[in-house]
Amino acid sequence: MSAPVPSIYIAGPMTGLPEFNFPAFHEAAKAWRAAGWNVLNPAEHFGGRTDLPKRRYLAKAFRTVCEADAIALLPGWGNSPGALAERAMALALGLPCHRAGNVTPPPNSEIRPENSGLGGCPPHGPSGFWADFRSTNSPVQGEHGETVLDEAKALIYGDRNEAYGHPADDYARTAGLWSALLGSKLREPISPGEAILCMICVKLSREAHRPKRDNRVDLAGYAGCLQRVADREAGRE
Repeated sequence: MSAPVPSIYIAGPMTGLPEFNFPAFHEAAKAWRAAGWNVLNPAEHFGGRTDLPKRRYLAKAFRTVCEADAIALLPGWGNSPGALAERAMALALGLPCHRAGNVTPPPNSEIRPENSGLGGCPPHGPSGFWADFRSTNSPVQGEHGETVLDEAKALIYGDRNEAYGHPADDYARTAGLWSALLGSKLREPISPGEAILCMICVKLSREAHRPKRDNRVDLAGYAGCLQRVADREAGRE
């Protein structure tokens, strides 16, 4: 008896995008099917209807992620609350996470990208849908196929933002505590931006002592937080 074909779930942004981003979902689904996967495509749920209550789509999506063997993330997933939740569930289940443009055959498959009709998708590959994945083969990718910048962005606009609040508020609290602790040693209270710069120094020190990916993700994240503080001060957030 042959082994069942592994399933992969396509996750990505829909709300607010033209045609609910369905063309991107369908193109990714076509590519992963050609590579030998059983594709679970939420754009095909409910016959493609888009007028149902959001809770029905999310409930269906979460059930489907639980049935998958892996998940593929479309561009913009880090800005989508639904896709972030799907990814979090996939990680909790221990599922491999791929970037949707980094099409690979299922584990132990005899199918190879060059024989799958995909054209291999080279590092500086084709334009159009796949253009967002030109950095797919970057050596800075993590175990789930993300670059350091992808991971940092998802944290500062997703998990960390939800847990700690806007960086301007989070680091205002941190700066206030540091200012109180240092007291008379300071000429002026520490600002949120200065607190972030101090955290960057901490990470630089740790990276110099023992280089590792987490340090670089945090460095990118702190840089992003610094920009968000500047944006808040300029009235852009």
